[in-house]
Amino acid sequence: MKLSDRRPGFRAGLAGGVVVGLLLGLAVRSPASAGPGPTDTFERVRGDILDRYPHAPPQSTLDYAAVRGMLGTLDRWTRFYAPTEVAAATIEPADMGIGATYRSLPCGLLVESVGGPAALAGLAVGDCITTVDGTALTSVPEGAREALLLGTPRSGSTLVVTRAAQGPNAGQSALIAVRRDWRNGAPLEASEVALPDGRRVTWVKVRTFPAGVTDLLGATALPAVVVDLRGNPGGEMSEGVRFLDRFVTDGVLLQSAVRGEAPKTWTARNDGTELGERVVVLVDAGTASAAEIVAGGLRARRGAKVIGEPTVGKRSIQTVLRYEDGSALQLTIGGFTVAGETLPVDLPVAASGDAAWLAAVATALGR
Repeated sequence: MKLSDRRPGFRAGLAGGVVVGLLLGLAVRSPASAGPGPTDTFERVRGDILDRYPHAPPQSTLDYAAVRGMLGTLDRWTRFYAPTEVAAATIEPADMGIGATYRSLPCGLLVESVGGPAALAGLAVGDCITTVDGTALTSVPEGAREALLLGTPRSGSTLVVTRAAQGPNAGQSALIAVRRDWRNGAPLEASEVALPDGRRVTWVKVRTFPAGVTDLLGATALPAVVVDLRGNPGGEMSEGVRFLDRFVTDGVLLQSAVRGEAPKTWTARNDGTELGERVVVLVDAGTASAAEIVAGGLRARRGAKVIGEPTVGKRSIQTVLRYEDGSALQLTIGGFTVAGETLPVDLPVAASGDAAWLAAVATALGR
């Protein structure tokens, strides 16, 4: 998923074909007085609600409901986030950032949780961020404040904060330098694990596929590798392909098609890198998108055994569009075909405990 800097006007986004869902159950005055098309009908219905409904909601509430009505005719991956929802939405493409969550207040951004880089830098729950890299947040619209805290991986920012009212330095100002890094620890961890039969394997747990996760892989071929993709929701499609390429020496890895762009075929670099003499992949009902690219590619190109449960089956590509009012649209713009097209499970496992999974890995590796 990629971010876009396109900012179409919010009104223009409403004008195109709204609103079957909003009109159900509402009566217009008469067929003779109806306007020439859906756009006119939408404007009249909204006007009647605002003028005549006893407890009329804010106009923005109606507009956002209309947008969600449009999305109801699309796929389940296309989602709209109102300005107050963007902060809590997981629509950023990577797991890198300062590692904090916040909500907008008159003082700036009130810190609601901290972890990773933010905690290491000394930011605390209850602190209010008032300035980001010299820009006072009181001069920035509420919906645009959090964008100032986004940045490229490994980049830094200087924050001015007012310390939490319940802390030892309540109300005092502090200068904090923070560096964007993995928010919740590294998304990939490798360890050596013993199987029930005494053999040892390299267990690679991949929680998500942000840009750069492949760099955390080692470079040495190993006798047996378990790629654990359970609960992995995906991430950057290109990073999934890059990860897969470390295990595959040649052949097609992925084909993708995005509206308005020429279809693209991703092939292995054929650089001789092929991690793992034998590979096993673990998946479950939470494995999706880029993780499915990796699992499907390993099965088709490396003969890896897939263990676990049927995956989500997500084969689409999204982009995120941000609007002037602070809202955002996660929009499906294309799709992809993984190697082998479907992802069969070779050894079903649905248990929650480790024992069944370890036993299945041992069976998949054979002797």
